[in-house]
Amino acid sequence: MSAYLDKVRAERVQRLARMKVSPDSAAAGRAPFSATDPEWLRSLWWDELANVKSRLETIERRLDLLAECSGALAPQAPIRIAEIKGAVCRTYGVTAAELEGPSRHARTNRARQVAMYLARQLTGKSFIAIACQFGPRGHAGVFKAWRKIDRVRITNPDLDKELRALTTRLRDGAVSQGTATSSSAGNAAS
Repeated sequence: MSAYLDKVRAERVQRLARMKVSPDSAAAGRAPFSATDPEWLRSLWWDELANVKSRLETIERRLDLLAECSGALAPQAPIRIAEIKGAVCRTYGVTAAELEGPSRHARTNRARQVAMYLARQLTGKSFIAIACQFGPRGHAGVFKAWRKIDRVRITNPDLDKELRALTTRLRDGAVSQGTATSSSAGNAAS
């Protein structure tokens, strides 16, 4: 945070230099113009200087508040794809092997699509990385699942409610790690 404040202060010094004012002369109230300059020019300069000063003070206050708040906020632990798969398996009554397998049964397919959607939304991983966690699938299948759930969520309030509940449980850490039984070793690395 102090590095950013130093940067802001350096920018202020540069701005004053562009106005042909040293920080000391600005603090002392000396202007970078001569007595022969018109009054309107002098008033514009003082208005601009006052504006810059108030903006810098506002930025410094906001940075101080951020510094205070950042100490109070604990960083959230990242959500793993294995945790997402476990939560979806419990919610939809399927196994992790079914999520990773080739089954096209409607219940399994919907659970897989929801898991892929949540993996993209909560982890921010690429479609390719998510596809690797769901068996031999390509990124296009993950993209299609993500897009479909995103569209259906808008028109289906029950699905939207389920997704919100799953997201809340995952973010709160109510889902314990390692509950999804999986045969692939790559799930533990996610």
